[in-house]
Amino acid sequence: MTAPEIEKLILDKHWKDFCVTQCKTGGTWGSAWDQTYLEWLMSPGNPVLSRLVSGSRWEGVYERGHADKWMLRDLLKQSAAIMDVWVLRRSWTDGRAICYEIKVSRSDFFGDHKWPDYWHYCNQFFFAVPNGLLSDDEINRLPAQSGVIEVNGTGSGLRIRKTPCSMQGIDEGVFRYILMWRAQLKDGRKKVVNA
Repeated sequence: MTAPEIEKLILDKHWKDFCVTQCKTGGTWGSAWDQTYLEWLMSPGNPVLSRLVSGSRWEGVYERGHADKWMLRDLLKQSAAIMDVWVLRRSWTDGRAICYEIKVSRSDFFGDHKWPDYWHYCNQFFFAVPNGLLSDDEINRLPAQSGVIEVNGTGSGLRIRKTPCSMQGIDEGVFRYILMWRAQLKDGRKKVVNA
């Protein structure tokens, strides 16, 4: 299953909603760091941490204690945060913003550290993955803010494996980006132009 195929399933699911693919979070520079993410990352046996610090000066970061959390924070700084699919539900009663981060391989899932930054731009965050990519234990170990939606066994639809907690308050950067760069306006001659 490829990322474009999963993206199509997400867009089909949200055919009535406002969807933006490859949606920037606003600014060019950001930091993919959040206390909840750091606690998850520092949990014993987390394969992401072992890959992240192997062969670096942060090796053994978990054993050395709290001071190294700040070093790890610096290591995680990212730029150009781009959400794979951002959805605004077209409803007065359920106007949630939902972010989908598509992962099609285990190396991509465990090698990416920018996704906690997306929590600030949505009310719900989901990883969208192929069937069987993640084990139940790996899904259960994700932070509460992260859900998992998986392609079903036939590849024709999506099913929720883990529902994330709902988050309140969305950073306005994503709305500014959509209005400035993704919206289309009509000028006085009825010609469609990019905003």
